[in-house]
Amino acid sequence: MTTVIKGGISMETAQERKTGGILGTIERVGNKLPHPFILFLYIIVILVAASAILAGMGVQVVNPTTQETVYVRNLLSRDGLVWLLENMIGNFSGFAPLGMVLAMQMAIGLAESERSCFWESTAASLLKLPSLWSRPWRQRRSRQ
Repeated sequence: MTTVIKGGISMETAQERKTGGILGTIERVGNKLPHPFILFLYIIVILVAASAILAGMGVQVVNPTTQETVYVRNLLSRDGLVWLLENMIGNFSGFAPLGMVLAMQMAIGLAESERSCFWESTAASLLKLPSLWSRPWRQRRSRQ
């Protein structure tokens, strides 16, 4: 079922687009998900609750490289919160891709800010280039 809009262009109706196969299903499910920040908050709450439950049960594992026994820490306890805050900087700085991601976010934010005018000045500079530089076939003809 198609509808005709001005100019003779045919388009699918909204209902057909809504049920558009696997991609339509993926889109509908994705649209129902909360914001990624909220998802991370949910994961943090689940992790803290799991740490409290598993520490209360006395869960432990053996580190295969050092053969050291590692116990689960309760992140809701005083000692767990102190450990979490003391190791937070080291955890983030030890994650190698984080530095690059933060640097790129700052650079893109600066480039897109209204005060820097980076994109406008770059576009203006590119438009000022001589046409011979952008058309190499003319350069070859003019040299012959």
